Amino acid sequence: QTLLARYTRALLLAGLDQGEVALREIDEVSSIESRVLGKAHPQLMLTKMLRARVLDDLGRSEEALAEIDELTTASKASLGKRR
Repeated sequence: QTLLARYTRALLLAGLDQGEVALREIDEVSSIESRVLGKAHPQLMLTKMLRARVLDDLGRSEEALAEIDELTTASKASLGKRR
């Protein structure tokens, strides 16, 4: 299975109110993306944004905000390297 297909499955599961299952899929996908694509890859950042959304949907707002803060830091670092 491709990472994109697995990401899409997680997105659909989240939309079907199966957040816990979606979160497990997201965690597996992001682990592979991090290892294969690198920690600053745009697709990994999209996966982490989806993770934050699912966490918030599950009522785990503090974890979602922590994920968003991490993404913000990573985005700033990545953009800084390009300028």
